[in-house]
Amino acid sequence: MKNFILMNGLELEGKELQAYYYVLSKKQKMLESIDCTNSNYLRKTDFRNCMMHFELKDKDENSLIADKNFDLAIPFCGLVETQFGLSYAEYQVMLETELIHLYEKLNIYLGFDLL
Repeated sequence: MKNFILMNGLELEGKELQAYYYVLSKKQKMLESIDCTNSNYLRKTDFRNCMMHFELKDKDENSLIADKNFDLAIPFCGLVETQFGLSYAEYQVMLETELIHLYEKLNIYLGFDLL
């Protein structure tokens, strides 16, 4: 039987090739089933940049935490309240719900059970 060499250098034949394309089709279906549109507005560029680069100002040097929300006694000191208009507890519940939903989608295709 003739071997096929794929773009990534993997050499497959017969059933291996069928299995490879089966996995690719499952991966495509999985990716299409995940909503990446940020429809619940849980992601914001300024918030992400603050978390990744430890900068409390946006690209125009404006503070990412409004003075009225600044409070050292709460998680993120008012960043979540300013960026999302939610309390930290509300944001955490929404984020955890979204993560569980994503886990369930991935679990359909990948078949792992970690929760």
